[in-house]
Amino acid sequence: MRRLVTVLWALVVLTLLGALAWLPAHLGQQIGFAQFFAMPAPWLAALALIGLLLLATSLLRRRVRMLTLVCVLVVALASVPWLSPRLTTPPRAFDVASLPAASADGLRVLSWNVGGSADSVDDVAALAQQVSPQVIALPETTPSEAHALADQLAADGLDMRVLPAQGSDSAWPSSVLISSKLGRYRVVDDTSQSVRPGVAAKPVNGQGPTIVVAHAQQPGFAVEQAQIWRAHLGWLGSWCDSGEAVIVGDFNGTDANIGPTLGSCRAPGSDTQGSTTGGTWPSVLPAWLGAPIDRAYTTDQWQVRGLWPISGQRVTASDHRPIVVDLSRSATPAG
Repeated sequence: MRRLVTVLWALVVLTLLGALAWLPAHLGQQIGFAQFFAMPAPWLAALALIGLLLLATSLLRRRVRMLTLVCVLVVALASVPWLSPRLTTPPRAFDVASLPAASADGLRVLSWNVGGSADSVDDVAALAQQVSPQVIALPETTPSEAHALADQLAADGLDMRVLPAQGSDSAWPSSVLISSKLGRYRVVDDTSQSVRPGVAAKPVNGQGPTIVVAHAQQPGFAVEQAQIWRAHLGWLGSWCDSGEAVIVGDFNGTDANIGPTLGSCRAPGSDTQGSTTGGTWPSVLPAWLGAPIDRAYTTDQWQVRGLWPISGQRVTASDHRPIVVDLSRSATPAG
């Protein structure tokens, strides 16, 4: 009987370990747990629970002590892929004063989901003055709020044109401000999605990347929400497969959750400055504990040189941290 209990316990432990290794990358796309499994807390809590169960078992049954030691070793090994990048490059947010100056031949993007909060326009304007972006991506920002921001920036010497998503100040708005120095852009009128996944702007003269502000549906815990989220990722990926594109904003999922769904777009590489693992949501948690769901992806013609989650913002400004992204043209663009 004891042998049977030992075997059953080993199967339970191995099943749990297998699930922990598989869930973060896959379950988020299946039933909408992307944000939950994007955060380290559930992972650590699950490993701690297994550790406690193993400890209790070892105290109750001497014959499974060796099994317990083996399982603890497996738990430790299973956590290595998650821990390694966080030990070499710890997740963090950055004070804006520590950022390098914007490159003259690159493209700097400021992205911030302020949750449709009109009283956060001043916060965005103040940050824009400090980081000097050529593009400001604003998920959950209405046209009226975006125009108010543009007016404030113009008064401070930053000439930027507002390109809101088609339609009025309705639910799920997105806006993008693009510097006049980049030339004229136009919003692409796209009604393929019942819920807006963001806004795409193309250069009028065809010179330059398509700039896409991502605002993917929050996965939540409902199957329907997860389906909309995957559809939004598919919409974003369609821009990756249709030419030169820079996609930045609120993806409501991490790179592990998103996986290959963005077509030919790629995530920032290992040589990226800053921290691609620093949590941006929720902003009340420290960056090492939050989920990095505000992200940037590019086609092969562009490369993310730096991505910095920004700290020190007003607590009530947003439940997201802003990110500053530096991009440059790839040395060997595709095609």
